[in-house]
This record gives sequence, structure tokens and C-alpha cells, in this order.
Amino acid sequence: KKFGLAIGAYIISIVFVVLWSLLLIVPGIIAALSYSMAFYIIADDDSISAYDAILKSKKMMDGYKMKYFRLCLRFFGWGLLCILTLGIGFLWLIPYMQVTSAKFLMLRARVMAISMVCKRLALSNSSSRSSGLAKATGVIFVSFFSVSKPNFFKLK
Repeated sequence: KKFGLAIGAYIISIVFVVLWSLLLIVPGIIAALSYSMAFYIIADDDSISAYDAILKSKKMMDGYKMKYFRLCLRFFGWGLLCILTLGIGFLWLIPYMQVTSAKFLMLRARVMAISMVCKRLALSNSSSRSSGLAKATGVIFVSFFSVSKPNFFKLK
């Protein structure tokens, strides 16, 4: 079931990246970074379609594409070293890259959850500023440590 969704998301994202690359190379790279978390979202959510996963990935990566690009750029040197080992190093590098991407998604999901809590708190406490700030810092602290992890690490 998820294999078909993953193939669908892959085909849709490739089409979008190629269309963006027709403008220039840089918009294609930006589009690829926007759609990069779609596979993790598909693995996490059973009821999502391929197109919705791409849209959710685009929303999640909004404002974080440069940070993720710099994270991916760090693996470039490691890739060169793996080539020097005739490809044997890729046995360790590729899983390391995948876990790093999954951790990036997990931290991004946590930040999104905290920002949603802060927005809700700001809307509910818009009348009292001083007590709202104290409550907001307490909620941020509590929610940062109590937000549940995405369930794509759960065994089924």
C-alpha cells in the first residue's frame, strides 16, 4: 500500500522538480528541497495521499530549506571520501544521511507543534499580556519536552 504511495509521490515530485528546473537550476533545487520530506510523511501517516504528502512537505519546509540544504551539503565531503573507498563507505553514509533527515523532520515537527501551541495561547490570552507571557514560557517548556514523536519509528 505505501509502496504505491511512495512511487506516486516520487513521480509527482520529479515532475514538479523538472518543471521548476525548466526556469533555472536553482528553482529546481529549491523545489527538490521542498518535497524532500514527503516520503517520511507517507511513512508516518497512513491516510494521506501522495499529493497531500508533497503539499505537507512543502509547508513543513517553508523557511527551513536553506537549513536543510546546508545539512545536506555537509555530506558532500563524506561522499567524496566514500568514492575514495570504492563505494564501500556508502554502506555507512547512506543510512547516516537517512537518519539525519528523519531527525530533521522530527525536530521540525516538534517546532511546528510548539508554534501551534503558542499561537493558540496567544489567541486565548490576548487580553492579559503579563500573565500570558508567563503562561507561554511555561507551555513552551512543557510542550517542548512532552510533544510526542512522529510515529514513523514505531514497529508495526
